[in-house]
Amino acid sequence: MDIVPARSDELKEFIAMKIEEGGMPKEKTRKEWEEVFGVNWFKVTLKKVDTEVGHPMEIQDIRTTLEALSTEGIC
Repeated sequence: MDIVPARSDELKEFIAMKIEEGGMPKEKTRKEWEEVFGVNWFKVTLKKVDTEVGHPMEIQDIRTTLEALSTEGIC
């Protein structure tokens, strides 16, 4: 997880990408834009992990499965 500083070029690029992908409306008031750009954002990077566990929504006892993975050093 990283912090994207308010009013930074990185934040401007991120917001532009969100708008382009449809994840944020382009039309906002000046005050709304100031609120968007005036605060630090958190950037969370996810990484796909291949395991033999299967689809997580199909696991009946997810807690036990996650604990087993944790002891194996996967999680």
